[in-house]
Amino acid sequence: MHLLNKTILLPIEYLPYPISMHKYCLLLFFSFLSISSLFSQLTTEKQAIIYYKDGSVFIGEILADKGNSIEMIVATGDTLHIAKRDIKRIFQSSRDIIMHTKGKMHYTSGQFVSTSMGGGLSADPSFDWDVVLGRHLNEKWSVGLGAALSFNSVWNFRGISADNHFIPIFAYGRYYINKKRARLFAFSRVGYGIRSDLAWGDNHTGGVHFQPGIGVHFAARKSVRFIITLSQMLQHTRGSRVDFDFLSNPINIDYNFFYNRTMLKVGIDIK
Repeated sequence: MHLLNKTILLPIEYLPYPISMHKYCLLLFFSFLSISSLFSQLTTEKQAIIYYKDGSVFIGEILADKGNSIEMIVATGDTLHIAKRDIKRIFQSSRDIIMHTKGKMHYTSGQFVSTSMGGGLSADPSFDWDVVLGRHLNEKWSVGLGAALSFNSVWNFRGISADNHFIPIFAYGRYYINKKRARLFAFSRVGYGIRSDLAWGDNHTGGVHFQPGIGVHFAARKSVRFIITLSQMLQHTRGSRVDFDFLSNPINIDYNFFYNRTMLKVGIDIK
């Protein structure tokens, strides 16, 4: 039997996954969460949280620094004189934290670690798990550096299927839109997706990685806070694979395209 060897070159394409109605509903859900917290938030410029070495926690407004003690008025209206020698740490609203009801708060300074995991909302499978090491610059901006594991597949796109895996290395930025207990934020990952051979997949290259999105960051009393994000992941790659025609002749297929996936992820921020 005569063997037929064909090479097919596919041009750059943005895989067509238009945003459907259920994705718009998710965007509305995030907006509702941020608005609904308006009526339950209580934040003042002078509020603070004082942690005692014995585990006690005092939440209120600092009236004065007396040198060896701090004068604080708490929610009951009582005025306390707290000895500094017994204080483990102090967080002050507008400088270190944004205070909310029931002792829940958001940090606005210091370092943090963020990790999230999720998948694509399209028919073709995608998976992404990232870790970010960052710093809160102020109550609006946080920045960091991160890495991720990204697995993407495409089934029967112009007659071909492909499995591509990447390790994106990226710069990370986050901008908070409000100060509510459920804080709405916009974020972006910009970097390069390194080709990965961690699992099965085609012969492919790395490429530019870009992932803008929005999210909700939930306040908590402890250092761990939950986040939910909805984003659009763009990852460029070139690759090749061998397929077979109906006569079982091998066909070499070269492709060059962007993965364009809507991603829904959940995760945590530690401090």
